[in-house]
Amino acid sequence: MKRRQMHMLQKGLSINSNIFSLSMKELSLLYEYWCFIKINSLLRKRYKLISTDFITINRTGIFVSLKKGVTSTLVYENPNTKETFKVSYNVFKSRKASNLAYRIEGSKTVTQKPDNILSINKLGSDKAYEFVFDAKYKIETSIEYQKSYGGIGPKEEDINTMHRYRDAIVYKNNKTGAYNNCVFGAFVLFPYKDEEGYKSRDSYKRIEEVNIGGIPLLPSTTGLMEKFLVKLINESSYSTFERSLEPIGRESYIKDEYFKDRTVLVGSLRNKEQLDINLKGKFYHTKCSNVYFT
Repeated sequence: MKRRQMHMLQKGLSINSNIFSLSMKELSLLYEYWCFIKINSLLRKRYKLISTDFITINRTGIFVSLKKGVTSTLVYENPNTKETFKVSYNVFKSRKASNLAYRIEGSKTVTQKPDNILSINKLGSDKAYEFVFDAKYKIETSIEYQKSYGGIGPKEEDINTMHRYRDAIVYKNNKTGAYNNCVFGAFVLFPYKDEEGYKSRDSYKRIEEVNIGGIPLLPSTTGLMEKFLVKLINESSYSTFERSLEPIGRESYIKDEYFKDRTVLVGSLRNKEQLDINLKGKFYHTKCSNVYFT
């Protein structure tokens, strides 16, 4: 069944579903659905589809069970690096999430509900690097906006939402117990057709600087989105990590002078078994003649 499913996806979808039976008032929801499907259509050109949980096949055709409030996921493999990544739609955050490579815990304050999340498992990293792509079927065309940002683009409140997603969505490190950011970038997908003109807009140029911004996406406007997806998937884990912003004062915090004021113990060990005993008992023993007091 899986082999047949992959074959049908590669040939194109003949959809038998009610997801497109929407009124004009629900056009924004239709745009959400379309963006998710289009993202995966772009990815299938270059990468191997491993699994999907929202498409089923029976004798009457292919059925797409894409619904608001239900998580849908496709998993891919990069044939060049063998790294895996997934695209998920409508990921509701669970405070009980445990598999950090495939689920996000979410905010510890207010629940976050981004539309699409790209999670990339880079070689050499023990967790997924995640990026939010949020579909917004609206643009800002006011004169004031164009003067401030160089032309038409996504609404200010939608860009602000991307900042919130990046800062609010966190995961709990099971080893340290600390909470860490897991979203390295968040981007608004919006309906705009002039890709070349949009390259000069602030909301596009800021993607390289702070990893927050907007990307136009329409049936005739997919070039910038496809190029950006390929860049994220093919770059090294080091390049992806460098997309994160460093907190102010980090250099002062880690400078050598900071550690000179700390009392530490440096001792030799015979073998790993001695280390295990020391760590378990929280002690280290040595000859009194080796200890010097100042």
